[in-house]
Amino acid sequence: MLQAKDYIVAGTPAVASITLGQVNQIAGLVATLLGIAYLLWKWRREAK
Repeated sequence: MLQAKDYIVAGTPAVASITLGQVNQIAGLVATLLGIAYLLWKWRREAK
């Protein structure tokens, strides 16, 4: 049976290959999605 340590060891090369540019893109994507969600929430609240 696989343990948590096995998953960490298997995922390490993928995490290690992430560049700073990719981290920046992911952060931008998250910020964009949060901004859209906030606008939708605000518009829905004001419509009531």
